[in-house]
Amino acid sequence: MGVMATYRRLLGNGPLSRLLLGEFISLVGDRMYLVALLVLIYRETHDATVLAVVGAVRLVPYLLLSLPAGVVADRFDRRYVLLISDIGRGICMLVLAALVVTGGSIVAIGATAFIAGSFTPFFHPAIRALIPSLVRDDSEYGPANSAWATLDSASMLVGPALAGIVIGLASVEVAFVLNAATFGLIAVILLSIPPARARRVASAPRASLDEPTTRSPRVRNVVNLPAVSGLLAQEAVTGIAFGALDLLAVILAIDVFREGEAATGYLTAAIGLGGVVGSVAAGVVILRLRLRPVVMVAVGTFSAALVVLGIAPSMTVAFIAIALVATGNLAMDIVRTTIFQYVVPDAYRGRFAGLVVTTGVGAEALGVLLVPIAAVAFGLPFVMNLLAVGALLATALALVLWGSAANRRSGDGVSIDAPSSA
Repeated sequence: MGVMATYRRLLGNGPLSRLLLGEFISLVGDRMYLVALLVLIYRETHDATVLAVVGAVRLVPYLLLSLPAGVVADRFDRRYVLLISDIGRGICMLVLAALVVTGGSIVAIGATAFIAGSFTPFFHPAIRALIPSLVRDDSEYGPANSAWATLDSASMLVGPALAGIVIGLASVEVAFVLNAATFGLIAVILLSIPPARARRVASAPRASLDEPTTRSPRVRNVVNLPAVSGLLAQEAVTGIAFGALDLLAVILAIDVFREGEAATGYLTAAIGLGGVVGSVAAGVVILRLRLRPVVMVAVGTFSAALVVLGIAPSMTVAFIAIALVATGNLAMDIVRTTIFQYVVPDAYRGRFAGLVVTTGVGAEALGVLLVPIAAVAFGLPFVMNLLAVGALLATALALVLWGSAANRRSGDGVSIDAPSSA
């Protein structure tokens, strides 16, 4: 089946298409909310340190709750896990708007934002497990992952731009209310798609007549744990570099090129642009090539761009380098997600997705904390070269651990029991 035919077929999958469209609108609202929140906090405190603390505190719920959230996603209907997460965040958005209108304290605003962030870790394992359960067969794994990554990256461009318009023409509380409305929309869509409970793995055969027939197979017998270890290794190392991009954009724009604070937005936009390019490109080639060469080209692009970023002589070169880092990162992420869906059965996808999210967030937090400090101590070129080599080594290890899973092409498998596309 050709590339265009595969994507037309994906669009014909009603439940999946509705979910992706609704979540894209919700993601745009989330990006808009984050900008509005940071603007509000800085307006109230005029303290950059407080902004940094808010940025770090936002990651705490991910680190604490992603693993239990994954277990929840495997034990309950994933639609309802997403529904509760979205409704909880929607209510928090309305509370934030009310606090702004009534002159609530910055402590109350921060606490409400933290509560909203505590619902988010339940979203990621559930959506990662729900999307593959809605595909018709594994030929839609790659395209579905590409579509989701493309929409996620596009929201990084649309959301902040929309935030600027809404805040400029109206106010931050309007941005909060609009985000709450997007959660209401996705709640309606979630109720329109088929139930999505984790499919059980077949019971292990009895060794003797005295053993019960309902004994569940051990995880190591149904999950390719070496392949998962490879996923986590690459996620961790590349996540450190990618997590530092936002702060590197600030350092380059203000301290290196001395273009001022406004130039930070210019470099940050390259992350969203590169993500869109990477996800679209990966979505095309993943149908034509096996996963191994795709990830090798992606990590090569990622690593080479890091090296160039370390010695970039101008804003233009830095913009291109950051965009290419994001391109390679998103392409690698799509390959990892597709391999994850091959090697982890549906019954365990929620909890293992929680493990992946925890690893990724932890790596990004480490990048935020260490890369800027290391760049000052040892120089940006040295740090970028080190991260580039680390990404290449982690990918080499991952390819060994993935084994035959990396030799597959999207669509090489069998049909999957999936809901009707009606």
